[in-house]
Amino acid sequence: MLRRVFAPAAIFCLAFALRFAFLLQMRDTPMRDYAELDWHEWFIYDSAYYQSIAASISRGDLIAPTAHFLSPMYSLLMGLVYAVFGVDLGPVRLVQCVLGSLSCVLLYWIGRRVFSEITGVLAGVCLALYGLHIYYTELILPTTLVVFLNLAFLALVSTEPSRLTPLRASGAGVVLGLAALAKENALLLVFATVALFLWQQRQFGSRRMTSTIAPFALGLFVTIVPVTIHNHIASGEFVLITTTAGRNLLKGNGPTANGTHVKLSPSILDTNIKVYLDGDVVPGQAARESSQMVAKTLEYTAGQPIASAKLFAKKALLALNQRELFIQDNFYFTKRYSSVLRLPLPGFGLIGVLGLAGAVWGLRRWQSRAHVYAMLLVQIVSYTLVFVLARYRLVAVCCLILFASHFLSDAVQLLKEGRWRSLALAAGVTLGCALLVNIRFAQFPYERGFPKMSNRIDQIQSARRNSRLNLHGRRAAPAATNSQPGGGVD
Repeated sequence: MLRRVFAPAAIFCLAFALRFAFLLQMRDTPMRDYAELDWHEWFIYDSAYYQSIAASISRGDLIAPTAHFLSPMYSLLMGLVYAVFGVDLGPVRLVQCVLGSLSCVLLYWIGRRVFSEITGVLAGVCLALYGLHIYYTELILPTTLVVFLNLAFLALVSTEPSRLTPLRASGAGVVLGLAALAKENALLLVFATVALFLWQQRQFGSRRMTSTIAPFALGLFVTIVPVTIHNHIASGEFVLITTTAGRNLLKGNGPTANGTHVKLSPSILDTNIKVYLDGDVVPGQAARESSQMVAKTLEYTAGQPIASAKLFAKKALLALNQRELFIQDNFYFTKRYSSVLRLPLPGFGLIGVLGLAGAVWGLRRWQSRAHVYAMLLVQIVSYTLVFVLARYRLVAVCCLILFASHFLSDAVQLLKEGRWRSLALAAGVTLGCALLVNIRFAQFPYERGFPKMSNRIDQIQSARRNSRLNLHGRRAAPAATNSQPGGGVD
């Protein structure tokens, strides 16, 4: 019993220590100034939106002025933290630190159950050390929550078919619903999960299938419907969760698409996060614009089939590329302020190669790990359909960590047994995956976005210096205005 508790406890402590140390380091750096309670000073507008909704929730205002722009689950979590601790981002970051550490424990449990004990330990430790997962502990974005909820869902469904009780199935439905409220691409898992339930339960007959799928669907329904009702009350339109589908599709597949996030022309849409934060939002307008942008995207892709196919292939390659892509946040830029992030931590260049090799290597036994394969495939497809960002693929990274950990443990076993032919085959698969992951996209350098972040830091520091001078009765110099804050849609 003590041995079974030791591994997850050690993994949690390692993960928490690294994340908490990172938060302490960031406290006294200019990067912390990206998050201010006055939204005009926020560098990432998505973060300002979540903060605005959370502050309203903490005051008891549960109905927003319009349908949700961005996923509501994160705002709800922030609002609950604010209600307990006051409107302060420190406790929010601490909660993210705990959720991130628990995600490492969940990955250990999944690895242990689906693969082996050693795979679980390797996977939990690897996620604990994964630099990008540590990095998003700091930012006021739903990334840490999204990873936690998706792994919690995977932990519930990754079990023997005979042990999938109606209670467990309903719990999986609730957790998947919460994951969809945190990021909508989780809805694609509904179809994959139902198909796998039907396939896994076929040996037990139709009654058992029904007793599994019905509670799962009910749990999903009762979780998502309240948000849909809220959106209808607020806007008068049918909006399942958010109004971002249209703009994300157009950004990822329209005339200006390049594989990652791009800004849309102001002439295309009148409703955006800045309009909402200024208090000028018109109820229902964002939902109608979203429908119009879906139609524009379909019209453009139908009229440009070859260009659209090439773009889709490019996004598929970017989805598996070692280069991390960002909008206003940048992991590579932040490393200069954190010795934790500068540690020799595993990145996608390693995890992507070994994870893909492990996924290919383990295909002959795919039935026992079908849910892990399904989640990996759904994640890759979902952000390839829109655009690729580093934070979007972190759930897929967790699946790749599982396959990478099992691949390494298998390779060690082959080495012990002297099975050189199998080892040579594994090395060949690894080499092919290394070539795929390390394709160079020159238009996306590591320094992409560095000048804008530097300018923004200069703006904030200049404004703070001027504010301090004003407080002492001295004349202030004008702040730099050569760049404007911005942000993407989550």
